[in-house]
Amino acid sequence: MSSGADILEKGGISGVASTPATGQATLSAIGDLSIAAEQAVQEGVAVPRWTRWLSVWLFVILLYLATCFVLVSILKTNPYIEVFYAPLLPVSIAGLVFWRRQVWKSRSMAWQANSKAHRNRWNSLAHETANGANALRANITALREANPSLTGTEQIQQIERALARIVRALETSGQ
Repeated sequence: MSSGADILEKGGISGVASTPATGQATLSAIGDLSIAAEQAVQEGVAVPRWTRWLSVWLFVILLYLATCFVLVSILKTNPYIEVFYAPLLPVSIAGLVFWRRQVWKSRSMAWQANSKAHRNRWNSLAHETANGANALRANITALREANPSLTGTEQIQQIERALARIVRALETSGQ
């Protein structure tokens, strides 16, 4: 008489444990597709450098022109050249502040997208692990039904204890 480990290793009695579950393969394919779609979305989130610089330069130019217009309308003196030099320092400082804001905003968006992708990967991993544990549990049940003499074997009990640990780990990771 062969042990439970030999039966599991050989594929079970009459191929019960070795037949792949079609639902498992489908769920795995769906999980892979969701990860691929999430990665494609994440790659689309990255903002090109010229777009960030374009917004900074537009901000600086519009602020400079608005400041010059306000100064020209307030000051009614003839030497307008001073009106165009006066806002250079404040507009430069505002431009630097806006540029740093854009840099940190871009970094924050990239970090959030990366964090979301990691969460989705962990959720996919948990989903696949739960599906694998359910498939193992179903195959053990089918093996016991096919061969009732394996019910009390030590190997089957060890597999069940390992499955219980996997389920506990999944439950704690979900909290």
